Amino acid sequence: MSRRTGRELALRALFMVEQGQMQIADALEKARAGMRPSADAEFAREILQGTVDHLVAVDAAILSSMQGWTMLQMAATDRAVLRLAAYELLFSTNPVGAIINEAVALAKSYGTPESGRFVNGVLGSIARSPAVGDGLIAGPPSPPDSSRQELLKQE
Repeated sequence: MSRRTGRELALRALFMVEQGQMQIADALEKARAGMRPSADAEFAREILQGTVDHLVAVDAAILSSMQGWTMLQMAATDRAVLRLAAYELLFSTNPVGAIINEAVALAKSYGTPESGRFVNGVLGSIARSPAVGDGLIAGPPSPPDSSRQELLKQE
């Protein structure tokens, strides 16, 4: 099973969660139905759940590298790609280069012609922060489920 397809599955599911207010399990199931069986569903579930659980810290990291922007000013697909990749950068020990390269590839596939450069720039800024790479960042917990749904749609 491929981490690349796992990230794509997580992206599709996060987009559904953000847009349709679906629960994570339902979104993963629906997103997986449209993909090859090689998608790493466990990895996708791990990064999707982690992204939602640490949404406050993830969004703070994204916004701190985008002076003067809000989450709503970016395309929904770019926002979803950035959230998943920022979670991985901040809370996992996965290789930084692989995370950024695959996020840029997803942005190019699902976003606009400018999405790849935009995502690369934001993630490059996050990657240069001292907390990246050790997987030990301790951000504030995200609010309970009801408030989390609202956070996914706003900023």
